[in-house]
Amino acid sequence: MEIFISWLVLSIIVGILADQRGRNGIGWGFLAGLISPLLAGIILFIIPNVKEEEEKFDRLLQEQKVAKRKRIKEEQEKIDNALKITGADFLLSMDKLHQLYVKNILSVIEYEARKLKLFEELSIRIIGEAPENFLGNIVPLLDQKILSIEEMQKIKEIVFK
Repeated sequence: MEIFISWLVLSIIVGILADQRGRNGIGWGFLAGLISPLLAGIILFIIPNVKEEEEKFDRLLQEQKVAKRKRIKEEQEKIDNALKITGADFLLSMDKLHQLYVKNILSVIEYEARKLKLFEELSIRIIGEAPENFLGNIVPLLDQKILSIEEMQKIKEIVFK
């Protein structure tokens, strides 16, 4: 009778251990009762721990999600940085365009068309500084008569949108 009770208790222990390893505890308990708690225990510890493998997989999946989010964020920052424009950048572009016009490399029509294109570009780009700073940086264009008051007003509307 003591052997039977020991056999039963050990089978239950094998079932509990199987459950902790991500296996069917009841099934392993019955198997241990049929064949031998010792043999079932040995087999149980030879085969891979399902729970541990699932945890590794979950960790790997989580790491991949974090890495993907990080890559997406970095790519978005690159796009945002590529779209950013500062007053100094706009000033430089307008100044170069004006120099081409002054040196008769661009005709009046080409010059005006390129200015309009710069305004259109400005409307789709991200202003990379405070609107007041942006406008403050391009005031010399107004002083040098490269921009008219109407054009400056257009730029102001774009910057403050």
